Amino acid sequence: MKKETRGGSRQGSGAKQKYGEKTVLLSPVRCPISKVDEMKELIHAKLSEYKNNAQVIEKYFKTGDKSEIERLGIKFTKPL
Repeated sequence: MKKETRGGSRQGSGAKQKYGEKTVLLSPVRCPISKVDEMKELIHAKLSEYKNNAQVIEKYFKTGDKSEIERLGIKFTKPL
């Protein structure tokens, strides 16, 4: 019987590394392992900013004081 030569894994086959190093999935973004901490800090900083802005907007709806919104340069539309 003849040996099957199709299929199976081959050395060097498959996707090549995009960044020259292994990556991890920061859903839904793939990033180099060496940049994970930096990306997490950036994401947490942005989320913190969004949270702060939401608190300022909520305060505006309760009190009508627009000074903090103008100081921070927050742009939003009133909900229906």
